[in-house]
Amino acid sequence: MIVLHAWMFFSLRREIVTGYPDFTIFYTAGKCIIQGRGQQLYDLETQFTIQRRFASEVKHRENPLPFNHPPFEALLFVPLAGLPYVTAYLVWAVFNIALILAFWNLLRPRLPSLHHFLPALPLLAMFAFFPVITALLQGQDSILLLFLYALAFSALATGRAFVAGLCLGLALFKFQLVLPFVVVLLVRRQWKAVAGFIITACVLLLVSAAVVGWSGVMAYPRFVLRLNRSAAQAGIYPRDMPNLRGLVAGSLHVAGVPAMLLIITLSIALVALVAHWWRVQPGHQLELGFSLCLAVTIITSYHLLVHDLSVLMLPMLLLAELLVSGQIVAPARFILVASLVALFLTPVYAVLQFWLREMNLMVSAVAMFAAGTAIALTSKRESASVDKPAAQSAM
Repeated sequence: MIVLHAWMFFSLRREIVTGYPDFTIFYTAGKCIIQGRGQQLYDLETQFTIQRRFASEVKHRENPLPFNHPPFEALLFVPLAGLPYVTAYLVWAVFNIALILAFWNLLRPRLPSLHHFLPALPLLAMFAFFPVITALLQGQDSILLLFLYALAFSALATGRAFVAGLCLGLALFKFQLVLPFVVVLLVRRQWKAVAGFIITACVLLLVSAAVVGWSGVMAYPRFVLRLNRSAAQAGIYPRDMPNLRGLVAGSLHVAGVPAMLLIITLSIALVALVAHWWRVQPGHQLELGFSLCLAVTIITSYHLLVHDLSVLMLPMLLLAELLVSGQIVAPARFILVASLVALFLTPVYAVLQFWLREMNLMVSAVAMFAAGTAIALTSKRESASVDKPAAQSAM
């Protein structure tokens, strides 16, 4: 897979230099701030004018590749916007690789069995995972989201729930991939984590107001809704989304109000199940509960592209550690191994994306991973509930 991904980068080098990657939207946002046009950040004509200056060779782009992220994230790319486009892209790629190394170093103490099997295995797995490579190639921010989730997990594992909430708040640049997770924490009454999240969210709201003004902050939700109404024009295709929305639109062919009601109902049901099963306190069930919550967050997110599956790297490594150490047994073991194989095979993504044009079907592998994790989690809880009375009897 790593060799295949290296070939992908080499074969697409011309497109990268020309300005096809998603990094275009972040570079555009940074340019807009540098030029003192923050209040026009969500004006499509302004975005298109800026993009035509550094990506004029991109063919068949009659509209801008829209920057649809919250205003505060634009500040992250202001330093890069002062550089030539290609240089800025390379600097961002180096930064993402540094985040991958930091993620590996952060998680390494929690993967002793994998480290004993092959010390470099978790790091190699990162570069063998197609969504991570896609995030690197596109210049996306999904690897930053992965790193922040790793920080949140580490904080929860060491009993620092407030810090975990701060990390989740910083991840609001992809709010659709954070809010379902926070809802579970709220239902489980993890008040310290929720407080940390709310404080960070309020600070970022003030930062956004400083960037685009309060009128720009109020206009942002309308901008996002408008993009979703004209999805094709904005380059948004639900059939490309490996989540519930993609499944409903692409495979079930349901649209409009019925589709929205179905997505909302299924999302509420899944989040409620996770909130019921996962005890958030530090302990041997944290890896399973956190992994299940993150997998369900991915499934229920309203907007998700293949590079966003990068965040699955965290639960996949945590579950791989439990598999190698023998802490997960059948039937969960077989389900998880099958899902990991499907998620790591790049040809599967290629077939779904370029042949079938149904990337939404990849949600089945994510759902299989979530199901295996849920079975393993409930098995451990049942085992713990049986062992506790036995221990009390022995006393």
